Amino acid sequence: MERRARVIQLWVLLGLLVAVVVGVAARPLAVAWRCYVLNASGEHARAEVVDKLEGSLLLLRLGSGTRAGQSCTAKTSWAHHERAQPGETLGVVHRAERPGECVLESTLENSAFVLWSITGGFAFLVAVIVGGGIAVHRSYVATPLLTSYLEADPKDATCPECGAEMAEGYLAVLAGLHWREIGEPIGVPHALSGLPGTVGWRGRPRLHAFRCETCSIVTFKYGGQPVPTGSRTRLSGTGERV
Repeated sequence: MERRARVIQLWVLLGLLVAVVVGVAARPLAVAWRCYVLNASGEHARAEVVDKLEGSLLLLRLGSGTRAGQSCTAKTSWAHHERAQPGETLGVVHRAERPGECVLESTLENSAFVLWSITGGFAFLVAVIVGGGIAVHRSYVATPLLTSYLEADPKDATCPECGAEMAEGYLAVLAGLHWREIGEPIGVPHALSGLPGTVGWRGRPRLHAFRCETCSIVTFKYGGQPVPTGSRTRLSGTGERV
């Protein structure tokens, strides 16, 4: 029951996190995409630059399409505004409901790139959250296979300090266990310096172990030796062999 409660809590938390991400991004992205689609669906035409106005605006004269000969203004970047010269011909898009305005095709292309990048970024973030949730979910529900094994019967495993029977379980490690001789500097522990069989190159190692809770002593076996097949290589959620 405790395991089930943890899984439910995990997905509730991840659901709230996804809801926050989507809630923050959905409305602004929806408005931006709607604006882009409306502009992109307008009539494409060629236009001549007549003059450069303040506020990075260009005064254009349409040279083709249903409104050929009419004028419109288009917003552009400061750099493009500086480079533009009267008489230059540019591709534009204009909409019937906004006869005095038009949008440069280059501006639409840049907007599409930005919108796809932002949308893809948020989609990737949601995918990472969901993927991480699936991985954590599996870690809660999967019955672990041991990657190392102590050849000892739990009934015979006693604490070397107090002599009491030790509990059977396993150690879950990822970045490795690091051994140093007495007096040896710590250095910079990293995955390559971990003891054999304790580095998670292909998943998190699970080292068969016995623990005395009273004396805080854990006995385990590391190394990359194959785990013997049979009924003693897997532990259930209750700590019993299956």
